[in-house]
Amino acid sequence: MGEATTQDKSIDVLMTLIGEYWGEIHHIEDQRSALTNILLVIESAAVALVVQSGYSKASLPLPILLTLVGGIGILATRKYHERFRYAQERLTQWYRTVDKLCPEACLMESLRKANESHRGDVRLLLFKRFHLKEVPLHNFWIWIHVLFVLTGVALAAVILK
Repeated sequence: MGEATTQDKSIDVLMTLIGEYWGEIHHIEDQRSALTNILLVIESAAVALVVQSGYSKASLPLPILLTLVGGIGILATRKYHERFRYAQERLTQWYRTVDKLCPEACLMESLRKANESHRGDVRLLLFKRFHLKEVPLHNFWIWIHVLFVLTGVALAAVILK
């Protein structure tokens, strides 16, 4: 009886850790979202000010700012993704441990089936041949900032022309 109680406590501790790491994953995504929104406002304002100034040489610092802020957005998005992956790897290890302690839960098998179902979902096909699951979400956010970097470079070129 004492052994089952110890096992139950172990599972309870692991489930608490799993819940906390899911909270951390949500927090990481909230931080990424908030930073991206702030940077998008700065980037959009910089573009608007350059256009409003009529592409004058006096507005040259704005495309430079746009390029720098876009670069910061790229780096921050990559860092947030790294932290997300770290938390996800820990979650997977804890899922495996729960599976060992409580094999009847079939936790890893359930996750595998859910992933297979998601992979086979034809609604997620792009152009009938490319599955959206193959495109990491953080790449969309990175490309937004890459576009602002390119816009900053292009605006600087137009101003210097």
